[in-house]
Amino acid sequence: MQLIPAKEEMKITKIYTHSGENGLIYSLHKNPIFFEIDRVVYPSVYILWQYPYLVPNFTTWPEVFKKIAGGADLMLPGVIARGQITPTTFGNLQKGDICSVNLNGNRAPVAIGTAAMSGSDMFESGMRGKGVHMIHMYGDELW
Repeated sequence: MQLIPAKEEMKITKIYTHSGENGLIYSLHKNPIFFEIDRVVYPSVYILWQYPYLVPNFTTWPEVFKKIAGGADLMLPGVIARGQITPTTFGNLQKGDICSVNLNGNRAPVAIGTAAMSGSDMFESGMRGKGVHMIHMYGDELW
């Protein structure tokens, strides 16, 4: 799998977030591919449209995305799980792992964030509480 063609020119842009953090945006053909905040590199929604299974994924409802786009984190009651929830439903997901969010019926991710708790903690919480801290989403300033 080649995310970035070998002979393509990548543009790097230094940014300062509204919260005062320094960051870098790595762009290819004017499209943000990756971004870096506090020395952690995240994939953009754009690159995840091409490689949707690059990071663990959570599925939610379109109505929930409206709340996420307004600044909310993804809450676990809004997660759609296929089948019964077990301690291994989310694999070996750890707190802080990069993950994406897609909408029911469409595998293309619409948001990127970090896991608010481990997969086993999600199960033990009874699927209550925050699931994903949102960082970037379709339609935001990075997009």
